Order: sequence, then C-alpha cells, then structure tokens
Amino acid sequence: MDNSNKPKYKIRWNAVIPMAICLILIIYLLVSLIIGLFFKGGREMDIYKIGKYSGRQTYELIMKEDRANPVPVYDYNYYGESLNLYFDYYSLDLPYSTMLRGKTLVLKDFCSDKVITLDNFTEMVDAQIDLSGLPDGFYGVYLMENEISERVYLNQTVSFDDEFYTVTREGKNRHIQLLANQKLFDTADAETSVLDRNYLYIKVETVGPETYQQYDIAINTAPAMSGDVAVSPKGEERNGIVEAQEMYDLAQAIAGKLTAEGYKVLILKESYNENVLYYGADGLLKRAVDAGVKYMINLDMEIDSTIPGVIYSNYTTNGFARSIFTKLMADTELFSDESRLHPCKLVTSSLLSDGLNYDQDWVIREAGGAVLGGGRFSATSQKNASFEASNVYGINTVSIRLCNIKDSVVVDRWLKNKDAAAQAIAEGIINYLKK
Repeated sequence: MDNSNKPKYKIRWNAVIPMAICLILIIYLLVSLIIGLFFKGGREMDIYKIGKYSGRQTYELIMKEDRANPVPVYDYNYYGESLNLYFDYYSLDLPYSTMLRGKTLVLKDFCSDKVITLDNFTEMVDAQIDLSGLPDGFYGVYLMENEISERVYLNQTVSFDDEFYTVTREGKNRHIQLLANQKLFDTADAETSVLDRNYLYIKVETVGPETYQQYDIAINTAPAMSGDVAVSPKGEERNGIVEAQEMYDLAQAIAGKLTAEGYKVLILKESYNENVLYYGADGLLKRAVDAGVKYMINLDMEIDSTIPGVIYSNYTTNGFARSIFTKLMADTELFSDESRLHPCKLVTSSLLSDGLNYDQDWVIREAGGAVLGGGRFSATSQKNASFEASNVYGINTVSIRLCNIKDSVVVDRWLKNKDAAAQAIAEGIINYLKK
C-alpha cells in the first residue's frame, strides 16, 4: 500500500514543552499538598536546630526525649569554671540537701550516643559541674534518684543570653550556653509549645581565638584600696622596697610565664602606682568582671600581725590555692608550714540583718559576685552592687600574701626568692588549670 499521500503530523515542541513543565509543576504541588496534609513528618520546620540536624530532625529527637519525671532547679551560678545548680533559691546558708552534694547527674548528648555521668559533688562552689571537661555536644540534663531518671528543668527562662567560655587550653576555648526555655523548639506561629517546661539543655562547642574575646586570669596587686580615704598608691615603703613596685614586678613576671603557656592574662593596674580603688564602677574589680576572667590572684604583702600565706574563700575547696601553695612551699623559702594555707576569716555584716557569714577578705568576697555575697556586705561593698550583687559569674580568687614588709629579715628572704616565687605561682596556676 502506498502511504505517501497520508497526512504527516508535526510535533509543535514550542507548545509541548511548556505544557509538560506545567504538568510537572501541578503534579509536584499536588504531591506536596498531600504530604503536607497527610504526612506531616515530611515537612521541614523552621525551629531552633541541634548541631547538624534539620529542624524536622531536631523536632523528632526532642519528641523522643524521656521527660516522664520532671524535677525543678530553682537557681544556678558559676564560680571559676564550675556550674552550680540548686534545688532552692541560692543563699550563702543554703542547706546541703538543696545542692548537688551527694547527687548524680547524667548528661545525654543529642548529637551522638554519649552519656556522661557526673557525681562526687560537694557543697563547695568550685566543686560541682566542671565545665572545662565537657566534650562538645548538646546535652539534656538528668538527675538520678534511687535509680530513677528525672529530667531537670529550670524554674526560670534562660535562652541564648547565658553564655560562658572556659579558660584557654591548647589555643582553644569551649563556648557553653545554658538553654532553658519552653518555647525553644517552637515555630514562630506555634499556638502550643513543643515542651511543657523550661527543660535544661547545655550546649558545648569548641571555638578558636578569633571568637574568644575574654581573658582567662586576672592579677591584682597591692595596695588594692577599698575605702574613700586614699592611701599612697605605692603602698608601704619599708626596708628598702616599695610594696606596689615589688608586687607589680611579680605580676608582670607571672603574667609573662602564663602568657607563654597560651593563657590570656590581665594585670588590673596599668602601672604599679596607678591611683585607683578596687571597688566601684570605675574600679579594679570592674575591670576583671568586664574582661570575663575565671580566675584571679591578689598579690600582697603584710605589715600587721596577719600571717602571710595563701588564702581562699570559706565557700570553696582549697584546690586552686593549694596548687599555688604547694609550688611555693617546694620551690621557695617563703612559707614555713601548712598553716600558711588557710581560708580567710568569716564575719557577719553590720549592715545586713540576714545573720549570714561572709568572707572577711574583701578582694576574694567581692570578686565572687552573688556566689559569695559580693556587693552586699557593707556600705562600701555596695559600690559594687550594680555589677556584683546579682552577678552569677563568680571569679575564683585567692590572695597570696608573700611577706611582712616590716620585718627586714623576711624582706631579705623575699628578695632572694622573688624570681622563684614568680615561677612557682605560675606553675601552680598552670597545674591547676590542666586538671
């Protein structure tokens, strides 16, 4: 049969291609609509994301979390690199039963299968959750009570603004955020929250020096004037030495050794005889607070009957102080026996009616912020109230009183041991921070 006379049909590609594209788009929209209506799990969610997970994956992880036994934490603070949780509102006389003492915490990482068990806590404010040792992760916080897992939540909202950096180690720092917000994983238009309480999460991530803008350690030097009546910025001048110059030289030597080990060190005074008070919004302590330091040493000499030594807060262990003291005892002739390592005296406030005991050493007490009652103790200390009375970031501080400047024999001994003392103090700090 001859097919040469049959009509030929030409495909009009300029019309077919757009129609095909439209058909594909229609099918895509229909499929998306069906998934959105009947398969909610297929949609991405614009919520706070954990690690490398998407919003949807984060949501699914959070929904699987065990929150069957919620337990409230009412307060928290820091001292040095210790995070402290309290089962009541914090006070210097808080009962042991409302602290972490004797309890076990479990941190469960959402970014991996890591489970970290923490115990051996004491009531001391530098011996609770050691943030310096936490690996990177996003942790849910649990309390173990009689083999029952209880999910910790805060009786207050904390989101993003509570940031903490650990001390520099190997050129890096850990950036830590406490997150406790019922709305943390909600979408912007959510009518009900994913969480039913402000469950506590701890986010830990390692950061480099370009992110870390704080200092690790501060060094304060005598005389650290506290009152309105000014004394000589040079302090005492006895037996051929000037107190302020001696302590400033020592601070520079210690700072140089710490800096060589990679730590960021701030000497609070700009010169040995800078005439500035320790107290107040323009004072030396405020410089340390603004610098974000976690540890501080106060270098001092004595002229009265107080025994020189290494002194720490009554509310802390002697760990930081002992590490320094041990090196000074071993490598210098400045201290004769263990009695030279001791807590400062405890005193009660004549201004406050709370009947609480406060650390008498005001350099230590005021640097502790809310943890040690800084900014509250007296009319003078209230000059620090604006930045210390409610400050949850306490600086772990020790005072090192090296010799009695009034005693010529002791001063001679000091001069012979000055270089060794700088090395010993620096090594004591380094040994403690290595933990």
